[in-house]
Amino acid sequence: MMIYYVEALRWGDREEHSYVVGVYDSLELARAAADAHALYRGGKYTCQVYATRLNEQADSDFSAGLLYQTS
Repeated sequence: MMIYYVEALRWGDREEHSYVVGVYDSLELARAAADAHALYRGGKYTCQVYATRLNEQADSDFSAGLLYQTS
């Protein structure tokens, strides 16, 4: 099963501060959550949506699974 997780990155930098916003079973829900959270945080956080399979290790190269990013 494919799952999608949303990560918020302060000023768009994972090293600055980041956290998981949520995990979803559809890309549409994940994108909507990313957009809503980025708006809620007032532009301080960029949200990124990644895909991985349930019960499998996520790719350590984050760019490989990146599907969507808020501006």
